[in-house]
Amino acid sequence: MHIKGIGINIDSPTIDGDLDLLEKALGDFQDIGFDYVEIPVHGVDAIFKGRLNWLQTRVITDILKKFKLKYTVHGPNLLNLMDPSNFQLQKDIFKSGIEFTEAIGAEIFVYHSGKIPLQEEIKGEGIRKNSFLKLPSPRKIERLKKIEIETLQELATFAKDLGVTIAIENISPDVEEESIWELSKRFNNDKMLPSPALTPI
Repeated sequence: MHIKGIGINIDSPTIDGDLDLLEKALGDFQDIGFDYVEIPVHGVDAIFKGRLNWLQTRVITDILKKFKLKYTVHGPNLLNLMDPSNFQLQKDIFKSGIEFTEAIGAEIFVYHSGKIPLQEEIKGEGIRKNSFLKLPSPRKIERLKKIEIETLQELATFAKDLGVTIAIENISPDVEEESIWELSKRFNNDKMLPSPALTPI
C-alpha cells in the first residue's frame, strides 16, 4: 500500500463553524508536520438545507489555500442513507458533501456506513408498553441495505465525475441503541427476562 502522508482530523464540535478557529488549527497542524487534514463539512457550515453554501465554501477555500496542507473531507456524523424518513435530504447532503470535496481540491469524502434508526421502536408511548421489543423485520433490514448500496453506487458515479472517491469508514453503533437491540433479541428468542424486568420505573 502506497502511503501518501500522515493526516489528522479537525474536531467539528471544537470549531463549530468558527473559521478563525479553523485557520488557527490548520496553522498548528502544519507547524507540527502533518501532511493531510480532514475537514468536517458539517463543522464549517458548508451545507444548508441539503445544499452547498457556495459563498461559505469560497471563504473556506481561501483559508485552506494559505497552507501547504492537503485535505480530505468528512461527511456529517448523522449522514445516513438507511434513514427512510429523511432519505431525500440525506441524499442531497451527501451530494453536497461530494461537491464540497471537489470545490476545496480534495479527493476523498468519508462516510460512516448507514444504520437502521431504532428511535421509533424504543421511544415514546411504545416503550411504556414494552412494544419496543418489536425489532425491524429481516425484510425491512434487507430493503434498507439494498437502498443504501444502490444509492452509494449512484453517488459513486457522481463523485467519480468530480474526481472524488467515497471512503466508507467503520463506526460503532450508538451504545444505547445497540444494547436495546441485543436485549430485545435475547428476550424474544430465549425468553430470558420476565416482562416486569423491562417495565420502566
